[in-house]
Amino acid sequence: SNGEQDMCLGFRNSYDKSMQLGAVAGSRVIVCSNLMFAGDFKAMQMHTPAHMAGGLEQLLSRAVDSLEEQYRRIQRDTERLKQVEINPRIIHEILGELFYSEAVVTESQLRIMRNELREQTNFGDGTLWDLYNHTTEALKTTPSGLIIGRHIDAHQFYMQRA
Repeated sequence: SNGEQDMCLGFRNSYDKSMQLGAVAGSRVIVCSNLMFAGDFKAMQMHTPAHMAGGLEQLLSRAVDSLEEQYRRIQRDTERLKQVEINPRIIHEILGELFYSEAVVTESQLRIMRNELREQTNFGDGTLWDLYNHTTEALKTTPSGLIIGRHIDAHQFYMQRA
C-alpha cells in the first residue's frame, strides 16, 4: 500500500462455462474501494477439469508475478492523471466519448457519474484523476462478466488523455 491504493488481483469465472477463467493484476483505491485494472487480462481457454488444475496454477502464477510491476505502473499512471486539470467542457467531452464512442459506460452509469460529479464525496480537485474515479465508481454496477474488461478499457481511455 502507498496509503492511497493497495495491490489487488481480479478474477472472473463462470459455473456454466459462459466465460473463461481469467485473472488480472491491479490496485484498489482505499478511500472509495474503486478498482483500477491495467495491462493484459490473462484468460484460460479450457474449462475441463483436466486442464483446469495445471492451467489455474499457471494463470495465478503469472498474475502474481506481474502484480508488483502492474501496481507500480498504476501508481505512475495515477500521478499522470493527477497532473491533468479538467474543466466542465472537457468533462462533457469525456463523458460523451465514454458513452457514445467507446461504449465503456452505460446510460445508468452516466447518471452515477453525474451524481458523483455533483456530490464530490471523495474526489474533487478538478483533475483527470477525479473523473477517472467517478468512472470507476459507476463501473461497480457493471455485470460481473464484463467488469474487468470495462475497467481495463476505462484505464486505457484515460491514459490516452493524460
